[in-house]
Amino acid sequence: MLKHQKKKSPKNVMANKVNIGMSNKQKIATLRERHEKDFEKLGVIDALYIPKMIFGEPPKLLFFRSELEFKKDIYTERVSQDYDVLDVERTLYVWKHNSNYKDELETKAYGDDVMYYIPFTEFSQVSINKEAEKFEIPNPNDDAPFSEFMIRDLAAIMWKKPVSQKRWLNDLVKQIK
Repeated sequence: MLKHQKKKSPKNVMANKVNIGMSNKQKIATLRERHEKDFEKLGVIDALYIPKMIFGEPPKLLFFRSELEFKKDIYTERVSQDYDVLDVERTLYVWKHNSNYKDELETKAYGDDVMYYIPFTEFSQVSINKEAEKFEIPNPNDDAPFSEFMIRDLAAIMWKKPVSQKRWLNDLVKQIK
């Protein structure tokens, strides 16, 4: 087992199976859905997302020439050969495009074409502030979930005073006066 791999029980591995019976293209699209909000937060429009299997020692990923010719950063996550998720956390990694990849990367013949090995050490873990998601300001034109209703909110409504910690509710209370 590679040191970057986490040991999983058979139960966890089965839970991470992507829909069986889907084409690889469908599996990749399903995997990508999980990261769409991450790409938005990063400001990456039309991210080049290519989930790959990490193998070997030292660990590396294998890319087709055509995948590198996009001249874009590549976002990936750890999957099996069948595109089953291997990391329960769904960690996203990025390889910053290197215009000298043809000269610097190890290659492998693939029919009349060539594939490129990229060492896993050249990938950086993408850092996304997940805590920020919890504190999104709700649209005042939308109704807020009751699960977020606090005692201070009730007091603001009953007393008709802006004592809530929700600015949008305080604004509504001020309009009532």
